[in-house]
Amino acid sequence: MHLHSRSLRSFVGSALIASLSFSGCQPEPKSQPAQPATSQTQALKAQSTLTSPDAPQKVTIEDRAKALLTQAWSHEPKVTALLKALSAELGGRMVGLEYRLKTEGSTIRKLKKISAEHPETPIAELSIYDALRYTIEASDEPAGKHVKLIQTALSRLESAGFKVKTVKNYWPKGDNYSGVNTVLSTADGFEWELQFHTPESVQESRRSHKQYEELRAQDTPPARRLELFKAMSAPWEQIPVPASILEEKNLHAQELLKSLPAPSNAP
Repeated sequence: MHLHSRSLRSFVGSALIASLSFSGCQPEPKSQPAQPATSQTQALKAQSTLTSPDAPQKVTIEDRAKALLTQAWSHEPKVTALLKALSAELGGRMVGLEYRLKTEGSTIRKLKKISAEHPETPIAELSIYDALRYTIEASDEPAGKHVKLIQTALSRLESAGFKVKTVKNYWPKGDNYSGVNTVLSTADGFEWELQFHTPESVQESRRSHKQYEELRAQDTPPARRLELFKAMSAPWEQIPVPASILEEKNLHAQELLKSLPAPSNAP
């Protein structure tokens, strides 16, 4: 989870011309954009290995990670510029922007987990949607502002040529995360993540991040996972829910209202 796994017509022209250039999920602390650990030359070579007709049959997890990060690196300047302009125009702000590029180590770990869960999928076809990920924070003052920002942002992004693939609305109460997690894709099919949060949900996600990391660790015992889930869920009951955000399909046609299930206590 990038923030744990529970944003352009009038301004698009100017933004594009001038600058074309958020498991539950957690917002993360700030600094300068982290580029993939691999060099751009190495990453481009990995992408070539996956697409060349003469490429060997064997593709490693490391190769696939580098190829995905190459795509993220390629699309990042344009997406970042558009989102910065969009959030500013709509009265929101970008948070955790320095973590927009997933690290190579984290990408490899996630691909290994996916491969273990889906061994039938060829490594060259494994994919993740958060190699490039963003969070827009917006208050709900006056009431309705938060929902309006999400509606407008997604509409503007579609007008700019992006496709909204999923909109998961995690604001129903009763679990350990609240927020709106969306996945969009570029014209060439590259998927990236955009989360929407209130200041309060950003703060709570950050506060519980260490608990989240322990919760999702594979070696955490089932009983401990359930304990963590309950401990994390309690504070979320106090987080204000944005006005009208629980109305079905109010954010986008792709929207689904989601709740995170409590982990099983069985070993």
